[in-house]
Amino acid sequence: MITRSAVIGLLLCTLAVAHAASAACMRVVPDKPGTPPYFDGPGSFGPLNNTVNLDCLTFAGTVEGANGPVAVLKDENGVVYRVKIGDYVGENSGYVAEISPARITIIQLVRGPDNALAETSRYLFAKPAPAVGRGD
Repeated sequence: MITRSAVIGLLLCTLAVAHAASAACMRVVPDKPGTPPYFDGPGSFGPLNNTVNLDCLTFAGTVEGANGPVAVLKDENGVVYRVKIGDYVGENSGYVAEISPARITIIQLVRGPDNALAETSRYLFAKPAPAVGRGD
């Protein structure tokens, strides 16, 4: 027999896991003593600028826009975003540098071992279409 407290405990556990998965996708900028305040904080250069990790986005495909290709991205909650070359996406001042049907290239600034900033490329690859069987 399942008790009411066991059911409540299970529900709380489920909610905590769901919240942890969602929170892992959001970028949290810790306040560090002695650092200047952020004048252009998360989201100030678009809804995906420093607000979500790239690992939490899927590349759903491309559409042709008036000024070139537009990438269609979906976040972990199913929200769809359309980005074009030059749009800010993800962490570390990431911006879209290239869009093709197979992938988008995002350039980010990261600190190297010598503490100097350097550009690095990150990629979001298109998900392959599911195989369709003949039903034999």
